[in-house]
Amino acid sequence: MCRKVELFDKRMVLGVVVPKIIPQMMQFKKLYQHQIDMNAFGIGNLSSIHLAFRHLIDFLAVQHQVGCKSVWLIKTDLLVCNRQRLIQRVQVHQNLMLQTGISQDYKLSISGGSKKTKYMVSGLFLDQTGITAQSHLRRFGFRTNLDSKVTPWLNIVTNVEASTESSHNTGADLFVMANYSPAMDLTDADGVYQKDPYCSIAANPYGALMANDYDGENYNVKGMVDFRFNILEGLTFSAQGSFNLLNASSYSFSSSKREPSAISSMGNSMNRTVTYQETNNLTYQKSFGDHSLTATGVFEIYSKEYKNVGVSGQDLLSEKTGYWNIKATQSGLTGTTNYSKEQMVSAFGRVMYNYKNRYYLTGTIRADGSSKFMNNKWGYFPSAAAAWNITEEKFMENQNLFQLLKLRTSFGVTGNQAINAYGTLGLMTLANYSYGTGSLYPGYWQSTFSAPDLTWEKTYSYDAGIDISMLNHRLNLTVDWYRKNTKDLLFAKTIPYFNGGGSYWSNVGKMYSTGWEFTLEADLIRKLNFEWSTTFTASCLHTEVTDLDGEEQLIPDASRGGLMEGSVFIMKEGLPISNFHLFKWVGLDENGANLYQTADGGTTTSPVDADRIITGNPIPKWNLGWNNTFRYKNWELNVFFRGSTGFQRLNITRFATSTMVPESRFITSREGYEKSWDIVANKADAEFASSKNA
Repeated sequence: MCRKVELFDKRMVLGVVVPKIIPQMMQFKKLYQHQIDMNAFGIGNLSSIHLAFRHLIDFLAVQHQVGCKSVWLIKTDLLVCNRQRLIQRVQVHQNLMLQTGISQDYKLSISGGSKKTKYMVSGLFLDQTGITAQSHLRRFGFRTNLDSKVTPWLNIVTNVEASTESSHNTGADLFVMANYSPAMDLTDADGVYQKDPYCSIAANPYGALMANDYDGENYNVKGMVDFRFNILEGLTFSAQGSFNLLNASSYSFSSSKREPSAISSMGNSMNRTVTYQETNNLTYQKSFGDHSLTATGVFEIYSKEYKNVGVSGQDLLSEKTGYWNIKATQSGLTGTTNYSKEQMVSAFGRVMYNYKNRYYLTGTIRADGSSKFMNNKWGYFPSAAAAWNITEEKFMENQNLFQLLKLRTSFGVTGNQAINAYGTLGLMTLANYSYGTGSLYPGYWQSTFSAPDLTWEKTYSYDAGIDISMLNHRLNLTVDWYRKNTKDLLFAKTIPYFNGGGSYWSNVGKMYSTGWEFTLEADLIRKLNFEWSTTFTASCLHTEVTDLDGEEQLIPDASRGGLMEGSVFIMKEGLPISNFHLFKWVGLDENGANLYQTADGGTTTSPVDADRIITGNPIPKWNLGWNNTFRYKNWELNVFFRGSTGFQRLNITRFATSTMVPESRFITSREGYEKSWDIVANKADAEFASSKNA
């Protein structure tokens, strides 16, 4: 579970101001047309965490009632349980840490052109204030498109985009905020931000926002040019080149006042990513009576280069310059550099045939060569498809029930090369070792091991479907069945520490997924001033791992933000691709401690990995959607419903706020308190362990 959250969540909408869009059409000598559009959009965001904080007002009295045995017992003057005083403290803290988020978005575009040349120029400005103190984001953007028919045989299309973005303190840990004591003083007499003496062991979240600076700057430029040649009748050639340049810089400064005994530090990092892609496309189209043929050949080159330079240091002589003066650091001065480059060459050919718009055939062969692999750089991926439009048959000429009745089927192979640029190479990492002395000596150790025989992960897809249109195209139904067989799964295996540690990539086995997809569209009402159209979608999915290449099980890596320890997911043959692998809770013992079932059927308060069981999987069996669009004159209303069923969820936040996880000294959930062993009269009704013996 990721606890670093995006601060500009449009789900928390307070109000919207949308000025009327006023297009203006102007004609010059009847040859040129121009249009100017301007959009302005504003949102005010309020966070629901304002209410969540109110659940913490009882935690001081709770700690006193259960007789907490730690050294951080609450001061006597705070145990009077002055509820109003605690509420005021909560409000003061949340008003300091949170603010009303405001978003302003302005866009201006100008488009137009003549019969042979069309253009579009647009600009944007986005300004957002986040819901936590000091957070801010600003973005400027520019884009221009040009499409010009230079000669009867040459057409040129260009697209250039540029944007700049700056942010300040946009990453905030709302979990720590919600678990920090509302009854403590945030700073001492010297202005040093204090740590929570009662609950959270993390650094002061308000100090992280006010005393530290985390700034980011992104500069992005994209460009594309496409030369389209009309060589002969039906024969065209396109030469397209594109690039994407991203310069991303981050600057961080941590003040010595962020927490007691802290040391100031700074760090700067600059990254540059450059992507190039060249695509050459030769296409031939020809109709021969009732026959139509399209043949396409494509050759493509892709390249991505990444560079990084970073520097950091500690114990600044002066904090006035923040992260700008590396010479002011007195200790811990380090520098880092990183470089990677990956390339891929692709070629494919495709032939599409159509007879009387009745029978359709398509065949494709694709070859991709990736620099990420050593001995198996090339992957070959064929595909084929066929369709029968039954409504074009002669025996369907006199019927009015179906406007479209088409049967489809297809088969194809796709590849996956989602590994690091040098993932198959054995890489060395710089390390220091003392060899039993008081000095550190530099050296190298192997962090990743080579995988010379690693190959493409391949998925073989089968699909069959039907398209139906009735009632003059007002009722449309699409049904698809599919099955995907994947083999040579890419998986990063870890090496035990007693064997030196590290990891290596491997093709570990096979799996399949199968399911159905349904789409029903209907124009229910179509009047002069009122329309109602609806779309219902449903899909079901089943996945299963069929082979793990001799492995009994695999444990995928999954981050839980420090809230849980140990594995959470597992892969095993005969089960879905993702499964929860957890301890089975069976209740509480006579002392109020959690009891878990052991592998041999017994119970224990200290389970081990062998006691874990499969408790479900997070992949829904069914996904449902219902979209409705209502139009009344110039007004439009869209109502969308979405749902899923047949899956399980792991509520780590509930677990973390109701138990003594490593980042908390005490529970901060009202439910975890009111239904705990310490509070309920009938111990059989307790749902949470004693805070003294969790």
